[in-house]
Amino acid sequence: MVVDQREYLACSDEIVGGLIETVSTALFHDFPNVGVDLDDVEKVVAALTVLRPNVVEIETLTGLLHMFRGNWDDAMRVLRSVCERAPAFAYARTLLAVCLSANGDASWHRVASEALELEGDPHAAALVRVMRAREDLQGAIDAYQGGEEFRIPDSCAVLIAEQNATTEENEVRAAGILDSSGYLRL
Repeated sequence: MVVDQREYLACSDEIVGGLIETVSTALFHDFPNVGVDLDDVEKVVAALTVLRPNVVEIETLTGLLHMFRGNWDDAMRVLRSVCERAPAFAYARTLLAVCLSANGDASWHRVASEALELEGDPHAAALVRVMRAREDLQGAIDAYQGGEEFRIPDSCAVLIAEQNATTEENEVRAAGILDSSGYLRL
């Protein structure tokens, strides 16, 4: 079967969505470690750009690749461009806030607040909470190094409690699965 270029570029949204999900899974499966070749991921992102040249949000994946490579300036350039052309896309704005925070730029607060105002993205809200907790923790460390008593910030304590609750839920769920699988044994 020979496929001409027009047919090739007319693949379904489900296929494009699957490729986006594949890239996201590859990048975040073992976060913060990257277990895939970023050059391979970049090729898939390039293919997505060819398949959907007018979908600005796909460029966010290029920004993510720059972040994973530690190219913060390039990531910020790409993500700013996405934010300008797709102002309602909270995820790109949140990732831009991460880049700004990683570079010590206090404007990340404003960008993160803008992302939260857009609503609709629970990942954005969670990421902003983590960035705020990180900043609070750094403040507590600085205070401790200045001679004050170390105190875990409330924002960090909340995240730790949530993580512990999630871990306990997963353990209970796993135990229930093991208990219910007893009928499979001979």
